[in-house]
Amino acid sequence: MDWPQIIQDLQNAGYSQKQIAEICGCSQGFISQVKNNYYSDKKIKAKRAVSFEVGASLLELHKKVVLNK
Repeated sequence: MDWPQIIQDLQNAGYSQKQIAEICGCSQGFISQVKNNYYSDKKIKAKRAVSFEVGASLLELHKKVVLNK
C-alpha cells in the first residue's frame, strides 16, 4: 500500500492528521511518520508494519472520502 499517498489524499480532502489518527485509533505522530515514510524501528533498522486495524481504517476512510464509494 502507498500509505503516504493515502494520507496525503485524505489531507487534500480536508482531514487533518489529528482527525485521521482519531478515526484510525492511533496517534497523530504515527500518522505523520507514516506520511513521511519514517515509521521505522531504529533498533533493528527496519520498517514496522502498519497494523491491520490502522490500515483497514485508513483504507475505509480513503474509500469513502476520496473514491466516493
